Amino acid sequence: MKAAKMVRYFSFCMLCALLTVVGCNASNNPGGWTQDTIEQKLQSKYSLVELKLSPAGEGKYTGTAKSKEGETLAITVTQNKQAKLLKYDFKGDRGWFEDGKYELD
Repeated sequence: MKAAKMVRYFSFCMLCALLTVVGCNASNNPGGWTQDTIEQKLQSKYSLVELKLSPAGEGKYTGTAKSKEGETLAITVTQNKQAKLLKYDFKGDRGWFEDGKYELD
């Protein structure tokens, strides 16, 4: 009987470890980031003064931002959970353009 309890305990520990790993990977997947996370990542990366996104369909966002130099930017974001990918582009009213991506290897 003691061996059966040990097997159950080991199985339970393995299940907890598996759920922890799966949960961590899901939150790190840029294809599944929340709107708040996307806004924080882009605002930090580009030192934006303002940034506001709105949902534009499944895994898509559009919005506007303002650079620290005062340029107004239009933003488009597209996510793909299966590919673990987030693509974005900025188009400024003064001609600045930037496209980029976040992805898991």
